Amino acid sequence: MAGGGSLAVATGYRPDWNQKIGAAILVAIFLDSVSANYKRLLAEVQAGYAFEFLRERVSRGYNRSLDPLLKQMKKAGADAASQQGIQSSIDALQQLTHKELTDGIRQIRERLADADLKALEALALDNERAAIQQGHQ
Repeated sequence: MAGGGSLAVATGYRPDWNQKIGAAILVAIFLDSVSANYKRLLAEVQAGYAFEFLRERVSRGYNRSLDPLLKQMKKAGADAASQQGIQSSIDALQQLTHKELTDGIRQIRERLADADLKALEALALDNERAAIQQGHQ
């Protein structure tokens, strides 16, 4: 739209339409940028919620698993060997939690990147459709 409108104004084909063409170009560009920003904003909000839910789920799982281990560790009369075994279990739990969290973050980032690519593809298709429509006019 912008290219064809600019060409129409530059050639002076219909000077009485210049203001209308300029306004139409401005509206088209504004709607295109709002649409692109809306898709990006939507993807960002979805990713934000996904991060929040992931953090809460991993945190709950970690705390549920850690609680019995800490209770065992605090028991009176626990010898050094059992303390070391419990500490090894806590270390393994921390490693598992870290892996779960980083894997979840990676998946969210991959989905966000996919959403960005789809939004860019949609913009490219919108531009192609606009060019085809101008060609038919």
